[in-house]
Amino acid sequence: MRNLKTLNEEINRMKSLFNYKKGTSNVDDLIIYEQENPPGGVIVDENKGKECIDILHTGTFAAEKSDSSKPFKEFIAKMQSEINSNEKLKKQIEEGGKVFITELKIMGGASNHYNKKATAADVENDYTTPYSGDIEKDSGYEANVGYAKSRAENLLNAMVSKLPEMSIKLKDGLLEDAKNNIVTKVINTGGKNDSGRPKATHKNPGQIVKIEMKICSEKTVEPEVLECFESATIRVDYDSNSRDQTHNCNFAVYEIYANGVKLERVDGKEYASLNNSTREDTDYKPQGYLSGRNQSKEPAPYVYNEFKLTMDGVNKLFFNQENIYKYGGGLVVSAKCMDTNNGEKWGEDSDCHKWVGDIKLSTTEGAEVVNVGKSDLPNTGLQFSTPNSYGGDPVPVAGFEACKNLATK
Repeated sequence: MRNLKTLNEEINRMKSLFNYKKGTSNVDDLIIYEQENPPGGVIVDENKGKECIDILHTGTFAAEKSDSSKPFKEFIAKMQSEINSNEKLKKQIEEGGKVFITELKIMGGASNHYNKKATAADVENDYTTPYSGDIEKDSGYEANVGYAKSRAENLLNAMVSKLPEMSIKLKDGLLEDAKNNIVTKVINTGGKNDSGRPKATHKNPGQIVKIEMKICSEKTVEPEVLECFESATIRVDYDSNSRDQTHNCNFAVYEIYANGVKLERVDGKEYASLNNSTREDTDYKPQGYLSGRNQSKEPAPYVYNEFKLTMDGVNKLFFNQENIYKYGGGLVVSAKCMDTNNGEKWGEDSDCHKWVGDIKLSTTEGAEVVNVGKSDLPNTGLQFSTPNSYGGDPVPVAGFEACKNLATK
């Protein structure tokens, strides 16, 4: 892979592609970020837009036992109470919507007492301060660690068995991650089991399981956001009349993606083509098309490719929560260079023609932006550049505010 050019080198190279004359192109206005996150970049919260509740619960166990029936019942009652107190989350469950545990941490505890003797501990009675005693870790301490882990595992397994009845699911991989990261703590309870500990100086029990979790509803798409994206039109154009430029090659065919979803053109083609053709009488070529090598010395004056986002027709796969809210209601158009010339290349450092077209977007809001490579989503953290090689992942080529103002209300 060749090294990336500097910003100025890249802009100068793009100018040369179009026989650039100052004042005739928007190249001077390009916004290109050469760092991982642009100025003012934000960390995306994957729970944003969802209805969530946090639950923190500590259950206590009988000495030297890991039976989870009593603390389990108490914990499930706590979960149900928290859900019932959140009307939106409760309604989502009642109406058959998806509700997930998205975060889960669990800690098992044991008192520092085993076989009528005090043992070493990990923490003091406040659960956080490191143990300051001088008892060495021995087999009694190790047995207590085993009790702590067993309590956590038993409570976790009991909870999982109850979730289907509560219409709650676990986020993929979360259970395995929680089991692999159970924290165990032997707690200083004065060298006694919980029932015999000196409560005046050691008020907290040691035989515990502490659970922290976040429960969230699946993000729902607001109707006005759906309506905004419905029939949104993405255009990939070349118009020689609006440029002091020429484009004469047949190396400009791209797969087009919207927020990662591959699009079909309105005529069913799975690409955008800006390849050339002769002028047909006085009419312009009505749609992009696929061709081989140059078939004429004359470039087509105008070629366009139209893609529509429709809920019940072409490109309906775009309409789900993940895609619509991927950029907070914004739209990032990506392209992938297609090889239509049997491996022949457009230039020494590029397989296909870079920066040859304009990307346009119109929505029911009436928004329209014309700028290949100019990001109108400064907080996406993406660096925009057109593709220059066959294969690989689609490359972001344009960003639009699109329906962002509705999605972030």
